Amino acid sequence: MLPRDFHKIPFLRHAGQHAIRDVAQNIIWYSLPGGWPLFLESDPSDMMWFVRSGS
Repeated sequence: MLPRDFHKIPFLRHAGQHAIRDVAQNIIWYSLPGGWPLFLESDPSDMMWFVRSGS
């Protein structure tokens, strides 16, 4: 995902350039095998997740 793609995310659609740059600089990419959970419902939240593909 590139900063130019962030306008496709409704939550970030109206974010300014500085906010988009901050998000882009702090992205950590993860790749998981199909069927593996990214997190569990009971896990504490310490970050925001953007799922590029999968469910």
